[in-house]
Amino acid sequence: MKLPLFVWNSRKRLRALRWVFRDRARELWRWVEILIRHRILRSIRRLTNRLTQLLRLTRKRARRLFVETYRQGRKRFRYALRHIADEWLDVDTGPVSAPIRLDGGVRSELPFGWLPAVQELADFMVAARSGNHPIVVGPWFTEIGFELLYWIPFVSWFKRYTGIHRDRLVVVSRGGVSSWYEPLTPHYVELLDFFDTEEYAALNKKRVLDQDGRQKHITWSAFDQEILNRVKQALGWRTFEVLHPALMYRLFDPFWMQRASLDLVRSYTLPYLLSTPRTSAGARNLPTDYVAVKFYENDGFPYDQSNQKLTSRIIRSITQEHDVVILNTGLCLDEHADFLPEHHSRIHTISEGLDAKSNLETQTQVIGGASAYVGTYGGFSYLAPFQGIDAFTIYSEPERFRFDHMELALRTFARLGGGELVAVDSSKMSLLGMGLGPRVPG
Repeated sequence: MKLPLFVWNSRKRLRALRWVFRDRARELWRWVEILIRHRILRSIRRLTNRLTQLLRLTRKRARRLFVETYRQGRKRFRYALRHIADEWLDVDTGPVSAPIRLDGGVRSELPFGWLPAVQELADFMVAARSGNHPIVVGPWFTEIGFELLYWIPFVSWFKRYTGIHRDRLVVVSRGGVSSWYEPLTPHYVELLDFFDTEEYAALNKKRVLDQDGRQKHITWSAFDQEILNRVKQALGWRTFEVLHPALMYRLFDPFWMQRASLDLVRSYTLPYLLSTPRTSAGARNLPTDYVAVKFYENDGFPYDQSNQKLTSRIIRSITQEHDVVILNTGLCLDEHADFLPEHHSRIHTISEGLDAKSNLETQTQVIGGASAYVGTYGGFSYLAPFQGIDAFTIYSEPERFRFDHMELALRTFARLGGGELVAVDSSKMSLLGMGLGPRVPG
């Protein structure tokens, strides 16, 4: 059948349009390919340039990282050798390097240099070393245990690491503890020379309230400023530096908060054994052979009837073979109350005529002359092993005190060759009685 003319013309037009569209589509696709190729090439060029820049930066960073890693590894190797010598060879290797450099490199030399407190300590060390003013060590008027276990070893480390002469250090503390600091400096200022006991207790209580009930010497308080103002006026100083306990608390806080190991404390402390003073009048007229006893209330050994009975039984057991010197002072200088002993012909006291300005000096001398020390486990009990005297201590609430302090104390006494520290849970005293005999009070 013959198609009409308009149909043939329509088919021709459709073929023509198809070829036109195909050519246009090919041309359009060619331009799209050109654009895509151009964009890809441009993107590749940009990517290449950026990779080149990154490689250059990576080389610098890698070189810097390698140098820092090498230095840190070398320091850690030195620290490891130092601890091996301390633990296995029983050698006191002292600080890692002393004295410090004054060219700004002290931060890189100090261990745990990333801690803010270490950077603060480094700045103070550089400033103290470059000057010639007196350096006040303290004032210290808080826990005896922290003073013995942390503060004095920290000051010892500071002095040895900086190389500062001992005549520049002036210790401000209380209770006549100049013998504790004797290896560090001959200069000691008695805090209680400037305050009577009532004013001292009131200002210290206000300091604790300002710190929301915290006893630790963690901040610079108005009491500190008042102490230093009176010391400055008495000694006629114009300028001086202050090595404040708050710096030590900030430095060791990661260890106490269990964010750092014991190496943090050991890296910044140089403990030593204490000498026994021989000048205290309160320690005269004592037996030649005696046991020093001090049972007092703390978090781990609260003042209750069962603990009072236990302390009485322990003291009676000791008096069967030894004289006993009770270290109760009768002074209200802190929050710890003493357990009252029974009257016995072999029990002696030191509270009569005891002066607050020399009470710790007297107790130090009594403990240093004893054959043993028996009492509450706490910071005060460290005073005996630090003088080479064995200590037997009791606690009744093990969940209410920190075992990390005990661990550090035991390691320190073993390292120094001091006295032994034995701490026993009061609930286990009956087991000791079964194993050692009836003389151990259960």
